[in-house]
Amino acid sequence: MNFLAHLFLSGSNDDWMVGNYLGDFLNKRQIIGLREEVKRGVELHRLIDSFTDTHPEVEKACGIFRSKHRKYAPILVDIYFDYLLSKNWNRFSAVPLRTFADQAYRVLLHAAPTFPRATMDQTQRMIAGDWLMSYGKYQGLEFVMNKLKNRVSKPDQLDAAVETMKEHEKKLNEYFMSFFPDLISTCTAFGACINLQNEVK
Repeated sequence: MNFLAHLFLSGSNDDWMVGNYLGDFLNKRQIIGLREEVKRGVELHRLIDSFTDTHPEVEKACGIFRSKHRKYAPILVDIYFDYLLSKNWNRFSAVPLRTFADQAYRVLLHAAPTFPRATMDQTQRMIAGDWLMSYGKYQGLEFVMNKLKNRVSKPDQLDAAVETMKEHEKKLNEYFMSFFPDLISTCTAFGACINLQNEVK
C-alpha cells in the first residue's frame, strides 16, 4: 500500500501515523532512536506490507500488471490501490477525504523537523502538491509514474502503466474491495483505532 492507505490505517494515533509514514525511509539504527509509540507505527507499517504482499487478491491484481510491467507489478498495485481507496473512500472512512488529508498533513508537518533531511523535503513536497488528494485522479497517477521512472533501473517497463490501470479498473477494484476489509481487520486487531463507516466496523 502507498501513503494514503498507510496513513488511514494508522487510525487516530498521531505517533502511529508518523511511524507508519516513516516505515520505508528509516534504517534500523534510526528506528531504534524513535519514541516507543512512533516505533509501534513502524511495526504497523511492516504488518501492512507483509499482509498485503501475501494476500491472494493482491496476487491476482499483480497478475494483471505482470505481463507488461514485470517486476514492477507489486509497486503498481500499491500505487493503484491508493487510487482505489480514494475512489471508495466514503465506503470506509467516516471522515471526508479532504478533512483526513488536511489532518494528516498537519501531523506530518509538525513531526517533519525530526525527519531525515531527504524525508523532510519529500514531506514538504507531498503537502505542497497535495498528493493524498491527487491519488484519486489519473492525472495524479501519471505524475507518480513520471517520478517513478526516474528512480528505477528499467523505466521502459513502466510505459503505459496508467493505461493498464484504466483498462482493468473494474477487475482491480473487485480485488481491492475484497482485500481491503481484511487489511482493516488486521490493523484493528493490532490496535489501530480507525474512524470507519458503520458498515465496515
